[in-house]
Amino acid sequence: MYLAEDRILCFELVMKENAQYVLKYVKSARAETDVPTDFSDLIKQRRRWLNGSFFASVHACINWQRIFKSGHTAGRKWILLLEFIYNAINLLFAWFNVGNFFLAFY
Repeated sequence: MYLAEDRILCFELVMKENAQYVLKYVKSARAETDVPTDFSDLIKQRRRWLNGSFFASVHACINWQRIFKSGHTAGRKWILLLEFIYNAINLLFAWFNVGNFFLAFY
């Protein structure tokens, strides 16, 4: 597991074999965080978040076939498959984003 990345933990819950777990929004939930005290700490935090987000997307793309092993209904499986396709295209564009910027402007 990747350092308790919340996106991967949620993916593992939703894609658990023969289970129908669904994530829901809880309005009354509360969370606390440690706010970065200076700019360098903020940059380090953002770098960790970006790395975690990227590797969570890679993990979801590698394990996409687990959609069909879960216990969800056929309709929900197709919606999850569409979400995977969107995620894969988004990951592909994010990977080449910097290169496309230089091709377009330099």
